[in-house]
Amino acid sequence: MSGAWQLPDENKMVLFFVNVSDRDVSFKLFFDAQAYGLPPSGVSVRKLTAGPGETANEEWPAVSERVLTFPPRQATAWELAW
Repeated sequence: MSGAWQLPDENKMVLFFVNVSDRDVSFKLFFDAQAYGLPPSGVSVRKLTAGPGETANEEWPAVSERVLTFPPRQATAWELAW
């Protein structure tokens, strides 16, 4: 399951992914900032998890493709900021 939530006043978007199955799930994410009305310079991305700890920010270019894999029965989110 997946979803997206945009907070334009805060220059943020959150992408949500939930794997409700008993196996890893992988898929290809095609990201195009312009399709979401985001700046063509790309975005800063921070992975959010339910457990403790912070993950480092990474930069995604305005157009990118990446393979994402999610472990069974877990939720993951990415906060995008520009």
